[in-house]
Amino acid sequence: MPNSEPSVAASQAASPDPKQMELLRKAVVCLEKRLRECTAVVAAREVELTQAKLDCADLPAVRQRLEEALAARHALELQVHQWQRSAATARGQAEDARRQQKSAQATAASARVEQQRQAEHVAQLRADSEALQLDEVRVRGQAKVLTDQVQQLELANGSLRLDNQAHAAKLKAAYEREGQLLAELGEMQAQLRQERKQRNQRSQLAVAQTPATECPASSACAAAGPSGGLEGMHRSLFFAAAAELTRGYSAKLEHAEQRAGQLEARLAAMTGTVQELQEGEAALRGKLQAAQAHCSREGEVTAALLDTNLHLHETVVALLGQGQATVQPAEAQHMASPASEPCKEAKQRRQSQDQQASESVHKKVMWRAAPKQGAIQAALRLSAEHRHLLASQRHMAAELQRMARSLVAAPARQQLTVLRQHAQLQQEMVHVAAQLEETVRQLTATRQAGLI
Repeated sequence: MPNSEPSVAASQAASPDPKQMELLRKAVVCLEKRLRECTAVVAAREVELTQAKLDCADLPAVRQRLEEALAARHALELQVHQWQRSAATARGQAEDARRQQKSAQATAASARVEQQRQAEHVAQLRADSEALQLDEVRVRGQAKVLTDQVQQLELANGSLRLDNQAHAAKLKAAYEREGQLLAELGEMQAQLRQERKQRNQRSQLAVAQTPATECPASSACAAAGPSGGLEGMHRSLFFAAAAELTRGYSAKLEHAEQRAGQLEARLAAMTGTVQELQEGEAALRGKLQAAQAHCSREGEVTAALLDTNLHLHETVVALLGQGQATVQPAEAQHMASPASEPCKEAKQRRQSQDQQASESVHKKVMWRAAPKQGAIQAALRLSAEHRHLLASQRHMAAELQRMARSLVAAPARQQLTVLRQHAQLQQEMVHVAAQLEETVRQLTATRQAGLI
């Protein structure tokens, strides 16, 4: 049978070696196992990343850690994508798979070193954020003390204004009383002149009727004595009352000047305190702007990461489909050869098992990714709300600073209006702080639910 031998040799040359196929199958199984391990590592990294994001949601200065973690996750996703492509094309390239495994181990070692460095950097950022919170609490306390001092100064100004009004009323009454006394004194002087004139006339008549030996000067002095003493007594009483009123007003005026000097000294001290608070608030504003920039970058990176996750799941599905499409023609050709007819049933069984495994993996990946994607979207929404509230709080702080400056330079009649606006703005800041606490509480609840 010379013709049958070449056909058998040709069939054997066309069919692959079962040992090589077994080695290739083992290599593919090993690569799929490695792919599942990498997928588990990526899931763990996602959990750590989301937990770190929730931990750092209320600390703007610590969000640098999230950016670095996102970069590490992106690097890991690139590695996973590389492993997936290797799994799709490495059914006949076991040596390339081993080299990729070695490179992955080196990358994991470098990732561990980078993670340690990131942990140290995060600890430093956390210490800086705590110091920033302490500075903010101190500035708020100083602002509250300044508000109390301004209210006390307003009350002192009001009391001083009332004292000045009372002193002015008393001085006006004293001037009116002085005018009345002067008028009464003029009337009494006119009466005294009239009486003196009448007595002089009577004395002249009496002198004319008396003998010449009597002295008229004694009678004139006797007549003029009582009237001159009464006039001197009234004059002395008037001057004593005027001197008493002048002394009282001078003492009150001196006390008012001393009180005004004390208030001016307190106002100068409060102005220095306001300047210090303005400098501290300027420094805090710079830190808040830097934190706002970090938040914006974090939002952009997180949105890009969400798109990357969706694209990654689609790529996994496409790669699984391509792998099945690549394996099925080779297996069909192998089954069509005469040497593979006894193994047809085993090949079909293995093919069905591989297909079921790929479908189950795809379902598990999509099922696990759905709630995580929803949680990530909720976290993004809460993060955007948190950034908006932080911007509002920064704007209110700047407005409070402007009101403090205007309060120092405002006249006395407008200070009460400025103080009322200041109190209203403080109430709005308290409402914004409550909203911030509610946002942080929602983020914490999302983390405790285990979705991210």
